[in-house]
Amino acid sequence: MMRLLKRPTLWLLGALTLLSIGTVSASAAPVTFSANTGGKFTSGGTIGPDGSSITVGTTTIIFTSKPSEINVVLDPPSITSSNVTLGVFNALSAGSSTFTDVKFTLNVNFTVPSDASPNPGVYTGTLSGTITSGASGASIKWDTTTLTFNSPTLGQFTLTLEPTTPINSPASPDQSRIRGVITYNGAPIPEPLTLVTLGSGLAGLAALARRRRKNS
Repeated sequence: MMRLLKRPTLWLLGALTLLSIGTVSASAAPVTFSANTGGKFTSGGTIGPDGSSITVGTTTIIFTSKPSEINVVLDPPSITSSNVTLGVFNALSAGSSTFTDVKFTLNVNFTVPSDASPNPGVYTGTLSGTITSGASGASIKWDTTTLTFNSPTLGQFTLTLEPTTPINSPASPDQSRIRGVITYNGAPIPEPLTLVTLGSGLAGLAALARRRRKNS
């Protein structure tokens, strides 16, 4: 009876081992990140109906999302990071205005189509900052600059913003881009149970190979 049970058990452990190896190998495939952002002003002036604009004195600042500039494909280990633009500010002004403690919140939604659990994986985060006027004009200083996302199948990736974003007129909108870097940090670290299963599976396959050699 014991002999009848041993072989199926060894085959099962071998299958689990191959499954674990397959999972690790799959995580090394190219990873596609799709995203969109939504920005809202929350205080410091007259806020527009949808929250994407604010007026202080004679100046209006408008936030516009740039979803096409957030979609990237990373292919580890050769390509593990990429520059992205999370949106752009435009300042419409009939004169000079002073910004004091204008609050802005940026919501980020990432979709990872190749994530297996759930499929696709959806990850959200929020970044906030304060707009003030300085010697060189208005700019936003971000309170937090990094978002960290953890995928059960792909591992960890981070989004890091530049600490400040200048706000310029439509004549130079490229300088008002919210710039960041998305970085893929690697596959998930196996849990202790997974490591035990992997070791047991390898031991089982080795025992099965020895038994076959002995019988032959």
